[in-house]
Amino acid sequence: MRALTLTLCTSLLIVQAAEAALQWHTDYGAAYTEAKQAKKLLLLVIDSDHRRFVPGAKVASLFGDDFVLVRLRVEDSRKFLSHPGLRHFHCGSGIGVIDLKNEGPAYGRVIYMLPAEYLTIEGTEAMLKLSLGETDLPEMPWQSDYHQARAEAERRGKMLLIAIDSPSEAFTPKPKSIPALHGYVLLRQKIDTSYRYKDESRPLIRFADFRPLREKPGLVVYDFKNKNASHYGKVVGVMPYKYLGANTGYRVFSAEEREHEFLILEPNTLSRRTLTWAIRVSKGHGQNTRLRSADGRPCGNLMSWALKNSQLQCSRGCGHHAGGPMRSEIASPGSGQDIVDGALNMVGIWRSSPPHYGSMVRFHSQFGYDMCANSRTHWYGTGRF
Repeated sequence: MRALTLTLCTSLLIVQAAEAALQWHTDYGAAYTEAKQAKKLLLLVIDSDHRRFVPGAKVASLFGDDFVLVRLRVEDSRKFLSHPGLRHFHCGSGIGVIDLKNEGPAYGRVIYMLPAEYLTIEGTEAMLKLSLGETDLPEMPWQSDYHQARAEAERRGKMLLIAIDSPSEAFTPKPKSIPALHGYVLLRQKIDTSYRYKDESRPLIRFADFRPLREKPGLVVYDFKNKNASHYGKVVGVMPYKYLGANTGYRVFSAEEREHEFLILEPNTLSRRTLTWAIRVSKGHGQNTRLRSADGRPCGNLMSWALKNSQLQCSRGCGHHAGGPMRSEIASPGSGQDIVDGALNMVGIWRSSPPHYGSMVRFHSQFGYDMCANSRTHWYGTGRF
């Protein structure tokens, strides 16, 4: 016991010493100027009252002379985080790398970002190495058994990501997604992989939890992290691979951005996360125009009102504004082959309506989006701000 205590104390001292040796800016402007003049990468850390980034000895050793470091607090940086260039932080805590080293289209932009919800030592190491152009990244431990992976996610209190592949479609993570993936328990399955269920063998993709995938290859996410949430232990993310490909048939941003935004969604229900994702990845009227209404933080109260209004639309069978104590809202019915198609089509309907579009292109520090269906192909959605 004494030896264990000495080991823990020694490890703690090493971590504290490693962090103490780092030089952190607390002024973003000064840090940006230094990184730009020195042609270095800028590591931006956004802490909160409840979460603080501690790099540890291994991660700190990767900084070397390549990074300028700046540390800010969410509570003091609301206006700063509303800037379009920092949209992937969604006004929350996390870490990101801004490239002020390499000339090119990404110069001065956030090239990698990892929200606090998915922050791990391995993910941070992967992000820093990717920023430096290195290829010896931490291994991603893909599991092969559904029950074992589910049990591990529950034991470790983590999100579970399942990649269901077919002979023609398989999940190959893009570099921008790799850091966030380390925040999940990972499972890879073939589309015909079967398990015993009620004395019979049944393909996993036909289990009740996987119905939103409509028996198509794609990604499924369970939440085993947020124990006090109503969606704990449930499927909170579904993404058929066809929506992550190059030709989706929708006005959306790149496949890399669609994949990354899906993997860094904040904890919530399946319907709320799907509609939030659709807003974040869809283009406005211009080729590069952002729909900024979901760039802020999801608000539980606004989400609840959005759900109530969507349910009311379902019961009445038509688009309807229920009113409430919010400044504005958008509500509409739309068709969809599945929940993702329904969400993207909903955005398309709102984009064609000037009042709705006006709400979507404005930044809101807090927002609420939700949707529900009254049939397999008809969806009703609402946004509240």
